[in-house]
Amino acid sequence: MNVPRLAASLLVAVSSLQAGRLNLTPPHTVKVCMEVGVNMPWVVAQGAGMASQMFADIGVRIQWHHDHCNAPPLGALVVDLATEEPAQLFPEALAYSHLNGVEIEVFYNRIVDAVGPRLLPRLLAHVLVHEISHMLEGVNRHSAEGIMKARWEPNDFLEMSIKPLRFAPEDVELIQRGVSRRPE
Repeated sequence: MNVPRLAASLLVAVSSLQAGRLNLTPPHTVKVCMEVGVNMPWVVAQGAGMASQMFADIGVRIQWHHDHCNAPPLGALVVDLATEEPAQLFPEALAYSHLNGVEIEVFYNRIVDAVGPRLLPRLLAHVLVHEISHMLEGVNRHSAEGIMKARWEPNDFLEMSIKPLRFAPEDVELIQRGVSRRPE
């Protein structure tokens, strides 16, 4: 493991512990493979730590893998942090999920361009949670508000700067159902 990946892994652990709410034995675990190949690994580490906590709050443990994502662990979702996607590819989206597969494409450069440095890890966390939730739910649906809203508005960005957006009850139910069907 190289130094940036080790640092990113440590930051995820530390950010979870600093939250004071690390849940070591949630009932469901989801493997997510995400190589940290971007120029700000601390942002990715903080974002992943926040995403882990958001899922832990609904009883889902995210087990991050940061190496060998070209051969991910069995049942793992794969997050690709794209830094050079074509502008015409989902032009207003920050990410998208391949619901018929296991891959999530995060447009990292669009996230960087969307907000200032203070909100960057929080926005990345919300994008990760939103897309992982799509994969776990297994459907392309959105909620009227919260984390699974189709398009976040300025008041949503303000709220996420203070605390994480919430899951709608129907999303929690769909996620729990989807996780229970996944291999661990």
